Formats: sequence, structure tokens, C-alpha cells
Amino acid sequence: MALTKEDKQELLDAIRAESQDIGQLETVSSLSGIKGVTALKGDELVSVPPDLLGNGSSGGTAIPDSTIEEIINNMH
Repeated sequence: MALTKEDKQELLDAIRAESQDIGQLETVSSLSGIKGVTALKGDELVSVPPDLLGNGSSGGTAIPDSTIEEIINNMH
């Protein structure tokens, strides 16, 4: 069943009504209590745990907490 133009507009309106502008998100100054940082992996949206960012366990260079906090603070 193909969607009509009106169906598509209704669907888009419903999605927009449930969406949150990232500019309206709370800015934090600490990673304490953070469960994950949203990132893109290719075309896929993923959540990265803060401990993975800071300890270099993935085989990469560890990123200092201050750098991670700066990235988070400048995301909007």
C-alpha cells in the first residue's frame, strides 16, 4: 500500500512532534552519570560508553576526560 502525500505529511508531523532539537539538550560539565555518547558509525547511529572513549581499550589512543567534556559541551 503506497502512502499518499497527506499520509507522508502526517507521519512527518508526528515524528517532528516527538523529536527534540539537540540545541535544547542539557549541557553537562562532567562525564559522571553519562551512560553513552551518540555517534555515527558509517551511516548507523550508535551509543559509545564514556569509559570506552577515555581508556583506550579499543586499541586507540586514550582521549583525556577534558577533551571528551569539551566535545560534549560543543555538540550544539
